[in-house]
Amino acid sequence: MPNAGFKLVVALVLFYILPCVSAEYLSPKWNYTMDVKDLCVADIDNDSIFEIVAVSSEDIYVLGAKGNLVKKYTPNLGKIYSVAAADIDGDGRAEILTGVGGRQVITKYEGGIIKSATEGGVEFSDKVLYETLRNNNSLYVMDAQTGAVEWEFEANESVRDIYVVSEGHDARIVLMASDSNRDTYNEVVDVSYREKTCKDIVVGNHTERQLLSGLDEYYCNCTGCTWYEPTNECWQESIVDDTETRCNFTGNIITEKQRKNVDYPYQNTVIYSISGRAVRWNYTTNETGYIYTNLNGNVAMSLGKEIIILERDGSVIDEIPTDYQINGLYFEKVNDNAHIVLASDNLYVLKGDGTPEWEYMAPDLYAVSAYDIDGDGNTEVIALSDGMVYVVNDGILEWEYFIGKRANSIRISDLDGNGYAELILGSTKGVNILEMSQVHVGGLRAEEYYQKAERSYELNRFDDSIQWLGKAKQVFVEINDKNGVEKCEALELKINDARLSARLSEADSKYNDASVFLSTGDYNKSRAFVDQARRIYLELNNTQGVAKCDAKTIEINDMEKNELRLDAENNYKLAEMFSKSDKGKALEYARSAKDMYSAIGDSNGVAKCDKLMAQLETSDGGGNGGGNDGSQIPIGLVILAVAVLAVLVIVVKRRKK
Repeated sequence: MPNAGFKLVVALVLFYILPCVSAEYLSPKWNYTMDVKDLCVADIDNDSIFEIVAVSSEDIYVLGAKGNLVKKYTPNLGKIYSVAAADIDGDGRAEILTGVGGRQVITKYEGGIIKSATEGGVEFSDKVLYETLRNNNSLYVMDAQTGAVEWEFEANESVRDIYVVSEGHDARIVLMASDSNRDTYNEVVDVSYREKTCKDIVVGNHTERQLLSGLDEYYCNCTGCTWYEPTNECWQESIVDDTETRCNFTGNIITEKQRKNVDYPYQNTVIYSISGRAVRWNYTTNETGYIYTNLNGNVAMSLGKEIIILERDGSVIDEIPTDYQINGLYFEKVNDNAHIVLASDNLYVLKGDGTPEWEYMAPDLYAVSAYDIDGDGNTEVIALSDGMVYVVNDGILEWEYFIGKRANSIRISDLDGNGYAELILGSTKGVNILEMSQVHVGGLRAEEYYQKAERSYELNRFDDSIQWLGKAKQVFVEINDKNGVEKCEALELKINDARLSARLSEADSKYNDASVFLSTGDYNKSRAFVDQARRIYLELNNTQGVAKCDAKTIEINDMEKNELRLDAENNYKLAEMFSKSDKGKALEYARSAKDMYSAIGDSNGVAKCDKLMAQLETSDGGGNGGGNDGSQIPIGLVILAVAVLAVLVIVVKRRKK
């Protein structure tokens, strides 16, 4: 048997009583009274707010996020079993999809005389004829705004589950249709007398007389029976000779409300995959089952104790046997693994081969789902029993809630967009909304933010830490958690102290770098680092740091000026030296000296350079260095001057180092 690597979550039932865990995690929001057969959640009117679409056997209800009735339709198409809502034609508007079928009771009244034995003599009543008729078994696609049918798909079996796998043009829809023996029809004749009812049920060639009496439990097995109220007995009366015979009775009563719709055991199950209003494939079995489709469009189907996984093309991927009778099905993709959730008689998580991974015992489970309902990053299993909601994580009960009624449908969504998920439950009593407690979920969320702030603080990522801490504190304030607010404020002080210390160390480091570069004569880098240090000291309001940076800047400028002054003096001396031998070179050195004096603001230096250049420009000695008149400097003196200049240059270089 192939193993597709599926992880199974199976729900099985054991009968015992669980203590109720604190219900503070869930709180009722609202309920809408109706007999729910199925429900779904969708944005019906394109206002970016979800509505609930719930169906009874005959009607379709669209409910707002606050429980208000938005729309109600009575399509008169047959008994409604299932509903879905999605944009399946690509027009940007959601359609409502309903699955119908089964048999529906139609009541007819015919005038007639029925003789009854009473203390006061003979009484008369009308004859009431009940006929159960087979409806069309179809998927109907309806306009969500008007309720008008847009198109129909005939399934030939009652459509009990609908899943829209993909939306838009040529959307893919998966249906599960199940039916009973379509050759059996019932004709029921009821006779009412003082709220007691005798009833003929004809099934094939078999006729049984049945007495219905409010909440009492009786079957009357004689023909022509009536109820004699003074003695609370069922009697048969002969119209011909006025004789009476007491009838024997036993069994269970079917009330008027229960007799409105007749359900039969499933005898056939067909899975349809529809796209573009046409069947792409179908899978048929003679066993009853449940389906769910979500994972990559594959279909998971339960048949008795076995799970069948179907590919998108209808081929079988895997067949997984279990030891448990499966009553419901849910699965989804979690961390690249498929988790199948099954409802049966206890709660198990199974591996892909069907062996248990963990188990949790709860009474009478019949519906399950999965969702990270508390926002802690872990997917919980939500299981329903008769009147209870359980949330289990890795085999451990996180919480449970008593709802007091049996739900048959469960959806999970944030209807009002407040960040807190709601459990949407459908039952025979109505639609019920339970919201996760903001205190509980908010506390988990705030604690997660706080932990991230602590980790960032430990890594010296103070800006990130402050950001996470701000989110945590905001949620703690919203849920009025004073302890949470206080610990956020304490961590904030630690972060600010650490950030202050780190920034101070950074400023000191940059100041030291400025001193190092100053000692090497790299005034530009020294000045850049001292400027950076000064900005940080100023940010920290550290006046001593700012003052020492200002002093360092003065020191840098003074040293740079002194060096420039020395260079200017050397160039001036060279200009004087070459004034007798090379007028052009002398002018070059004089101009360079003047620029240096000008850079350091030495007006006297500039003036003497101007004077020397004026003398050089007006003198006729030296020319361009090629004259040999009697005023030329001896060659030996020139060599000596060059040697002296070289020594001066070496001294300057050493001072820079």
